[in-house]
Amino acid sequence: MKDIFYKLPKEFLQRLIEIYPQNYNNILNTFLSKKLTTFRINYLKTDLANLKETLKKENLSYKELQFPKGAFVLKDGQNKEIFSGYCWYIF
Repeated sequence: MKDIFYKLPKEFLQRLIEIYPQNYNNILNTFLSKKLTTFRINYLKTDLANLKETLKKENLSYKELQFPKGAFVLKDGQNKEIFSGYCWYIF
């Protein structure tokens, strides 16, 4: 088993086996692939113009998605560690 799997909670792995016994290995393999960092704006804390200004100040390149409104994808392999304390959600 790969090292990343040992970082997953045992309860989570057991639940996966219970729910998806035939697809368990395929599901685990999804944890091995690199994911894009996506996020959406928290309109209760900021607005779109302010968010874009903040991203520009932080030198973050992004793509704004058409749906859902206020959703973005970071470009160039940038990751979510840079987001602590900002007004958006990572998903």
